[in-house]
Amino acid sequence: MTTIESVQTTCIPAAFTGATCQDLGTWFQPQYSARQRSVQTNFDTVYGIIHDLLNQFYPEREITVTSSDPRYVTAATNAMLRRKNRSMRAGRTDEAGALATRIHAVISRSSSR
Repeated sequence: MTTIESVQTTCIPAAFTGATCQDLGTWFQPQYSARQRSVQTNFDTVYGIIHDLLNQFYPEREITVTSSDPRYVTAATNAMLRRKNRSMRAGRTDEAGALATRIHAVISRSSSR
């Protein structure tokens, strides 16, 4: 019997895009006097804003891992395999080759345990 496990992941690139940085400027316009609020309240406000921005520009993706998949196929490995396949279909073979090397390292590490 096959069981299905859904895992939600957020793929965040190494750097923010230009559009995101412009949006940060509009989100952080001073609309209140920060001196009248506690440090925790200010932190919670900034954290909420950043969390909303991340969800807006980099939404979670649902990755399904089933019991029929090999043991070494985790949600992270599955996401890398999908990205590699997408790169191959788009003709970006250099990117796909780099991902294949990373996937090989992850699978080798999990197989040696």
